[in-house]
Amino acid sequence: MGGFDSRQWLLTRQRLLAQLKAQVAVRLGAEPKDVSRYARDYQAEFQDRWQVCPIEGVLAREMDRVAIVLGGDFHAYAQAQRSHLRLLRELPPARRVILGLECLESCYQTVVDGFMAGEMTEEEFLVQVRWQEHWGFPWENYKPLFDLARERGFKVLALNRFFPRRTGSTLAQRDRHAAELIYRAQSRNPECLVYVVFGDLHLALGHLPRALKQAYRRQPPALLRLFLNSERLYFKLARRGEMGPQQLLKASQRRYCLLTSPPWVKWQSYLLYLEQTYDRELDDDGAIDYTDHLAALIQLAAHDLGVKVKAQDLAIYGPEDGDFPERVAGRWDSTQERMMIHLVDHDRSFFVPEGGLGYLSRPTINHAAALAGQYLQARLSGRSRPPWDLPKDFLAAIWIEALSFFVSKLVNPSRKSENLHQLRQELEAGDPKGRGRETLLTVLDQRMSEMIEAHTGKVRPRRYRPRKRVTYLEASRILGNMMGERLFEAFKRGRLNRATIARYFAVDAFAADFSDFYAQVIKRIESRDTEARQVRAGGSW
Repeated sequence: MGGFDSRQWLLTRQRLLAQLKAQVAVRLGAEPKDVSRYARDYQAEFQDRWQVCPIEGVLAREMDRVAIVLGGDFHAYAQAQRSHLRLLRELPPARRVILGLECLESCYQTVVDGFMAGEMTEEEFLVQVRWQEHWGFPWENYKPLFDLARERGFKVLALNRFFPRRTGSTLAQRDRHAAELIYRAQSRNPECLVYVVFGDLHLALGHLPRALKQAYRRQPPALLRLFLNSERLYFKLARRGEMGPQQLLKASQRRYCLLTSPPWVKWQSYLLYLEQTYDRELDDDGAIDYTDHLAALIQLAAHDLGVKVKAQDLAIYGPEDGDFPERVAGRWDSTQERMMIHLVDHDRSFFVPEGGLGYLSRPTINHAAALAGQYLQARLSGRSRPPWDLPKDFLAAIWIEALSFFVSKLVNPSRKSENLHQLRQELEAGDPKGRGRETLLTVLDQRMSEMIEAHTGKVRPRRYRPRKRVTYLEASRILGNMMGERLFEAFKRGRLNRATIARYFAVDAFAADFSDFYAQVIKRIESRDTEARQVRAGGSW
């Protein structure tokens, strides 16, 4: 077996993308012809010339020169909303902004104003704007935009008009309705930037931009269109080997496209959303079966590694299974049950080989792919239990998390782990993410021991001993993510081939000599590790 085959990797992902779109189509039904025509106008936006441009500061400068930003949204994918959140955060604090949102209907503008003024609770707001009935996409994805708007004093503008059916005609009517509202708001507040978050398809020149031109009855003020994650542009760059974690491309007419994740990731997220939403309506007991999704990801990773694994004896539960702790009570010893309950309570996905039980804490592609990685490692290594005998299983827990993160990187190469510098800053800032000082100190102590042994050959025993066993569990996840990142980079750059990675998955993490194997892997992947060089140059922590 060879190393990383980028051409074969892309072909596999293109097939995956086609399969995901087909599964979405099965759930949603055939798309009306006029909607297909509407979508073709969007695809035409990416047929002409687009060029990669520097990402740092470009959009901030451009937004300073325009009156309106039309930002594309993929409603079921949290990364889309986070992209806009990051851009809005980068604006100067004094910049006056009107945040226009498709997720809100204009008939509820007074409710929106009341909510932003603190006159009602979040629950009351969602009921009054009929969020679940008329929008339905996850509120938690959009909530940070509202939080930022309240913090910065942004005016939130409701732009949508509800129609029970999605047709080409209703899409065009929504464009005209939103355009008129944007026109009024911008005309009355010319000193404000109107930043609009609207479905990506609406950004095509003949859709919302044309409606804006008609609303102004002349050429509208300077306008920037920001598309997100074009499939055509992603694969074009990827075929040339130019696809990094994040890319910004520019075309004529102040068009930009921000690539933050592979296209199959957003469609897998959409499918998981549909599974969670529509299947629940069809099932009397409210159960959702994620098993097929996990099986598909397991097969994808197995194909990448050149191994054969049957995804069988697999039962996946989720947070909607509110009685999950009761279901598993009595099946394992008290220590394992406590660990399991801790993981459920702290939003962690996990796999228990005995009984093939998996828990998917969030229906997202990163959680699902990481859980697929845990399954793959258990089956290839013959592992029969989780690494919860802590601190004895600490290295095993890190290793399993590392391979789990590695698989999530195979599926979503844009996923990033933390690094030592970030963790040190977090500790110095007083743990703003609330992960616990014990956890951060355990991570830093273990990582320092690894680097010293890798680069000097001297064994440095861990010096910090946390009081709580679950601290090791939390630390193993962070350390495993960091190690999985380095494994993936080594694999992608050809320093580790498929045969080696496959052997890594088959290693018994509970073997008596596992610590020796672990140290050898660390030494191998540490040799060109940027993080290690930074720490050596910067001294101690």
